[in-house]
Amino acid sequence: KSEVAEIFWKFKVKVENESGLKIQILRSGNGTEYTFAKFNQFCEDSKIEHQLTNPYTPQKNGVSERKNRYILEMMRCMLYEKNLPKKFWAKAASIVVFLQNRLPTKALKDQTSFEVWYGYKPSLKFLKIFGCLCFTHVPQSKRDKLDKRALTGIFIGYSTVSKAYKTFQPLIEKVVVSRDVHFVEDEEWNWDNP
Repeated sequence: KSEVAEIFWKFKVKVENESGLKIQILRSGNGTEYTFAKFNQFCEDSKIEHQLTNPYTPQKNGVSERKNRYILEMMRCMLYEKNLPKKFWAKAASIVVFLQNRLPTKALKDQTSFEVWYGYKPSLKFLKIFGCLCFTHVPQSKRDKLDKRALTGIFIGYSTVSKAYKTFQPLIEKVVVSRDVHFVEDEEWNWDNP
């Protein structure tokens, strides 16, 4: 639960710094993740009015319920398409939201959320297929002459702090962030015979 308050605090700082405006009201569901003492104290300290929807009335929050269903359905399709285990659900959800913010919507007169927020159209040249097979270059400083120059992995996302890709290395069970990645988008990792 403290993670929710921390995530919202980072979100609040980012929104206020980028927009120059202060968050005045937050409307959320009535779930325990939004009603615990630390989160309420955070809102009070930040002078944010916290409004809650009525309990057991998800229809009152129809827009976000539809968005959540869309995210869940896309996430399920992406995992199924590349035969990925459920443990990658959060990475798939992150990609869905990333893509959603770069797709036009009627609510914004056929502009993207990204375009409205930043004032320019996003580039989509770097997009890759989630879950595809990829090969991440191993820098010379991290290998000797006889080591592999690339590690086989699975594409799981984009770095939020640099122009790089996130790949999961199944043989060593690690996530690697690198800009030097070769993608084989029509292939997937074989979990039965690595």
